[in-house]
Amino acid sequence: MAQDPAGFVENDLQLHFQFTRLSGNHRLQSIQANLANAVRRYGEASMQQPRRMYESLDEHERFVAAVKNLDFFEARICLIEHLNNSYRSVCDFVQRDASGMMPT
Repeated sequence: MAQDPAGFVENDLQLHFQFTRLSGNHRLQSIQANLANAVRRYGEASMQQPRRMYESLDEHERFVAAVKNLDFFEARICLIEHLNNSYRSVCDFVQRDASGMMPT
């Protein structure tokens, strides 16, 4: 997993697409499709950070478990935590990239 950030991000997107399709929310599906390329680009970058792939995988597993248990309150908490952690990871990447701290 750690050697293939692009593969991880692609699988991550497919999981997100699946949940969006299951929701039946066509507007959300359209928004997600429009954001897919940006998610790929920044997702691959953020997955270069140590442990982020493992943290993201754990976040997904917790979310799926909550949905399977029909615990939608917990699923919502998991989703919010995942989005916040993903946002923070991308911001960290952008900040390091802008400051020239990214490896070449």
